Amino acid sequence: MTPQNIAIIGAGQLGSRHLQGLKKAQIPMNIYVLDESQEALKICEQRYKEIADNNLIKKIDFTSIWDRIPLTIDIAIVATGSKPRCKIIHELVEKHHCRALILEKFLFPTMHDYNDITELFLKYKIQAWVNCCRRYFSCYQKIRELLINDGPIHFLLEGKNWGLCCNSIHQIDIFSFICGEKHISFESSGIDKIIYESKRPGYIEMTGTIKGITDKGSTLSLSSYSEYTGPNKLLIQSQNHNIEIYEGVNKMIIDGKEELMDIRYQSDLTGKYIEDIIFTHSLPLTSYEESAMLHQQILPHFIDIYNNITGTHHDMCPIT
Repeated sequence: MTPQNIAIIGAGQLGSRHLQGLKKAQIPMNIYVLDESQEALKICEQRYKEIADNNLIKKIDFTSIWDRIPLTIDIAIVATGSKPRCKIIHELVEKHHCRALILEKFLFPTMHDYNDITELFLKYKIQAWVNCCRRYFSCYQKIRELLINDGPIHFLLEGKNWGLCCNSIHQIDIFSFICGEKHISFESSGIDKIIYESKRPGYIEMTGTIKGITDKGSTLSLSSYSEYTGPNKLLIQSQNHNIEIYEGVNKMIIDGKEELMDIRYQSDLTGKYIEDIIFTHSLPLTSYEESAMLHQQILPHFIDIYNNITGTHHDMCPIT
């Protein structure tokens, strides 16, 4: 098998974990890691060396120079922050023949970027997925099979500082997956009127509660509090079932019966993603089209709150 050209754009925390996962893939590869920060590249290389050697990796290149990325890329993983992501995707797709993309979330902080990238992918016939990884786990697939024909579901998450802005899309995504609906009407009056600095410089975070409802009556409530005791807890209820989920300890309780979950780190997933794409030309993650739809339903609420708190009139909200 000819080595596959795999590119990781962004060598930060997520990019380095993607790289560790790539090192476990059972396919021949040439890997290219691109980041403008030499320090990020150095840390990424150190994390790469923490994983056992894989003789299927024929080449590994850590670089800040776009021209060192080959013209043909089989799969690219875009793991940058959200602000430069639209520009980077353009750079990648317009200058390289790129067959498939895996994108990190939050996709884009500005509404017009979504249609822009949709048109770009249609023009260049790009397959793209968004790394909302819960769909990949058999535990959530089992829950979907159990509840999909059981009428409306009620999805309630509560916890402490879990990232209402940056991580809500993960919960919205798995809610959509379980109930089988893509259109959600959100209500955001429960978000606190305060902005926090994110762990990533230049981005923000919020606390409080977001609520949503689908056309068929499934409901969503996501609460992240600055003060909260006990473990983060997800409760999913339907007409006939009651499910408690504690991801922090890989445990779920379905109708009173405790089961283990198969929650895995990114460093255990990315290699599987690449194998799926290469061997099956598909991936059980959220397609770009579907994820963009979900992003575009929640982002205006964050933008409005951001503007109300800051007294500005931005067309974006800096969510990482």
